[in-house]
Amino acid sequence: QQQPGQGGGLNFPSPHQQGPPMPQQQQQMAQGGGMNMMDPGNFPFPREMTECGADRANVEMTPVIAMQNLPTTCGLTARMLFNLVSHYGIVHLVKIVFKKTDTALVQFASPHFATLAVHYLKELRIEGKDVNVSFSRNKNVQGATSQDPGSKDRNFIPVPEDQRFREEPEQMKKILKSACRPQPVVYISNLEDEVTESTISGLMDRKVARVVMLPKEAGARPSWGRKAHLVMESVEDGVAAVMKLHFLKRPSGRNLLVSFSRSRPGSGTGPGAE
Repeated sequence: QQQPGQGGGLNFPSPHQQGPPMPQQQQQMAQGGGMNMMDPGNFPFPREMTECGADRANVEMTPVIAMQNLPTTCGLTARMLFNLVSHYGIVHLVKIVFKKTDTALVQFASPHFATLAVHYLKELRIEGKDVNVSFSRNKNVQGATSQDPGSKDRNFIPVPEDQRFREEPEQMKKILKSACRPQPVVYISNLEDEVTESTISGLMDRKVARVVMLPKEAGARPSWGRKAHLVMESVEDGVAAVMKLHFLKRPSGRNLLVSFSRSRPGSGTGPGAE
């Protein structure tokens, strides 16, 4: 049986097996510049952020956030943190700091994604620890060094297939729609047609309140798979579910797609649905 927080069986790729370094355009974006899709005028923050001034909180316009007071005894990996922070935009690098393993740095493709993450994760709790999420003074994060023997688990450089969103202007609406605070209800898609509620519950190593299978949409292709709501006992457990289950490779070869859902269990059509 998998131990809590270890994410066993996820078959995460090693950062050392990733593709070549980021192209120049992506490097520019990661430093706060680049494509028009990242311009403030093309990034209408949610009303709840503009009304409280959270859209202006990233004064230095850094694309990097710091996550401090992370748990250090539950097998937390950079890939698991990626599964969480990628809710808020395109991520270029996640690094758990060498010799300071309760701290991680996350470099987004744009300062606006970092602004979303800091706002929505300000009450984040992971495995009993209150995690402080803030803007970093850094605007660029260096990868692992040869002195770090645990660099495989502490560094994750995603390839395009890992990202929840594509680096295209039309993805802005999708990013903004899915952005929300962590929830106890998670949305799972790309399940096998024959999957059962008990099979889904068994994916977690903690108590699951219930599983609600969602009806197939009219005209849905068989290759799209089944969908379900996994209802956890608490928001903290919902965070654990997203970190552990997103992109989990099933025996059928399918990779699960897992995200927070604000929908009532059994209603809504996907992430961010009201």
